[in-house]
Amino acid sequence: MENTLTGVLAGALLVAAVGVGLASPANATIATIGERDDWSADNFRDELRYSGLVHEDSDNAFGLAMRTCGDRSHGWPSAVLERRWMRDPYYTTENAVVIVRNAEFHFCSQYGDD
Repeated sequence: MENTLTGVLAGALLVAAVGVGLASPANATIATIGERDDWSADNFRDELRYSGLVHEDSDNAFGLAMRTCGDRSHGWPSAVLERRWMRDPYYTTENAVVIVRNAEFHFCSQYGDD
């Protein structure tokens, strides 16, 4: 009985560890719509909606993109910006990754390779 309980607990810990690993930003699913550097707030908005931000509008999407690109132009790495959005209770890990990576894709791709 004790060995069975130990095995069940070990299995549960393994499942939890794998779940945490899958939630990391590197594994977030990112949809891209449109073309690199197309400056399309509508495409970016749709990508944000795909990530779960169903109430995003084009104006807010453009504002998020400009903030991201402005921070990148001042030397902030993508990973730091993603962590900033992750700390905001409104955004999930996937939202944070989409905000930064897709803003770079549409509006400032020169920063998207770090």
